[in-house]
Amino acid sequence: IHSAHDADKLFESVYSACMEISRAQFGLLHIYNKESGALLIVQPKDRSQTMHSVLSGNDEWAIPSWVFFNKRIIEVKLGEAHPEMETDLYRCKAISALSVPFFSGEEILGILTVFWNDTSSSSNEKLVSNLQTVLYQAVLAYNNIVQVATVNQKLDELMLVSTYSEKLMGLVDKHDIIRSLFETTFKYFSIDITGFLVIQKRTHEFLYWSRGLVDEKYIRSICKDTVDCFSQMAGVRIQEQRVRIRKLPQPENTNVAISKQLSFSHVIPVCWDDHKFGAVFFGAVKELNNEQEKLAMLMSLVSQTRIALNNAKLYSDMKENYIRTIKALAIAVDAKDTYTHGHSENVMNIAEEIAREMGIDEKGIGIIRDAGLLHDIGKIGIPGYILNKPGPLTYEEFNGIMKTHSTLGANIVKEVPFLYDLHKLILYHHEHYDGGGYPERLKGEQIPLGARILHVADAFEAMTSNRPYRSSLEKKEAIRRLIENSGKQFDPAVIEAFLRLAEKKGWVDWSEKADERASASNLI
Repeated sequence: IHSAHDADKLFESVYSACMEISRAQFGLLHIYNKESGALLIVQPKDRSQTMHSVLSGNDEWAIPSWVFFNKRIIEVKLGEAHPEMETDLYRCKAISALSVPFFSGEEILGILTVFWNDTSSSSNEKLVSNLQTVLYQAVLAYNNIVQVATVNQKLDELMLVSTYSEKLMGLVDKHDIIRSLFETTFKYFSIDITGFLVIQKRTHEFLYWSRGLVDEKYIRSICKDTVDCFSQMAGVRIQEQRVRIRKLPQPENTNVAISKQLSFSHVIPVCWDDHKFGAVFFGAVKELNNEQEKLAMLMSLVSQTRIALNNAKLYSDMKENYIRTIKALAIAVDAKDTYTHGHSENVMNIAEEIAREMGIDEKGIGIIRDAGLLHDIGKIGIPGYILNKPGPLTYEEFNGIMKTHSTLGANIVKEVPFLYDLHKLILYHHEHYDGGGYPERLKGEQIPLGARILHVADAFEAMTSNRPYRSSLEKKEAIRRLIENSGKQFDPAVIEAFLRLAEKKGWVDWSEKADERASASNLI
């Protein structure tokens, strides 16, 4: 009995020992299930997992049910009336029966009932004592198994929280953090729908995942419940019409519709001091086993999520402060070069729109935006007389001084950790697709895509702006020159995306000039 490491093996050993000691023809070993309020047959195996109410009127079960309520041993014999209960052993084909309860503390853990169908065997005091001894040892062994299982469960829970915490390390984007929470929840819990109400300055978001298809009306109802709970818990009134519902992309999803009423649902607010990030919704179609324990685990994961979101906010605030500082430097550069006022911001906007036209992800677009704003930051180290010279630069001025601005700019941002991703775009934004640019004469795919986009945006903005040595070009003429140099100075794919953008903005109109558009495409 004490060598058993799990409950099934233990009950099998106990049942086997009791049947051998009693020499009974058959028997039943019940365990009381607190959650269901029923007796569960665990032995013999062909009857295991059969569950019935302790109020059942079945004669075979009437005996253990009586023992459960009275918490004491009972012996019943065929043809002899028991003063405290009535039962008919004919139905269970037995001559006599003995039912013995066993306890864990003051509570009944289970009941052993043995039946004899011949007159040669029956109950006696020694048998009762022996069975009680076996059952007492069974209780000790069962409690040990429960304690070990509890410790192992706590270790698993701590390991899950620790693993999740490590997974969050380094994540600075709130959507990545929320996606990580969704992934962990779906992997380790029987949750069917999880949502996150994200509180923002203007329009709020309700992001969600589901194991199956969810009706739009149903998810709006869940969103409303989450908003109402958050408003009540956080003391902040959120207007439902300002919440945009969006399903985050998820790796796995079934086509089975989730239409049943949720048996489990819970909303957990996510707040840190005065900052309110939002609230998490968890829902399941089926009831969760050990619901309170599962809920405690989910709350632990949400707590780790809250810490990560707060760190991400601190990082974002710090980055914003750095960007403001660097933007001030960019403005200083534009102020130093009187002919390029607003140039950096214009390049940033054009580059962002080209990147979107090319289907680049949001993270990549953000890097290109920031690099566009700071692409000429190195000009802060270029003498003003060169920047504002009314005529063309000499060979020495251009090659010896002006060309160094991209390297100077890259070195400035390279020293700021979260601007590190920008430095190659700034360094190579004057490289030519055919290898004729600077500073390293890279060509084709050797040049980062972001730098190739910046090069086109920078060239277009420069051509359509006044310079000390020339007036601005018309947009159509600037576009013609971009097309002419596609495959030479510029990446053809970037030029193609730029032309689509130019058409949308009305800088060119190909509707009546199909031949010119076809000619432009051929040149590209």
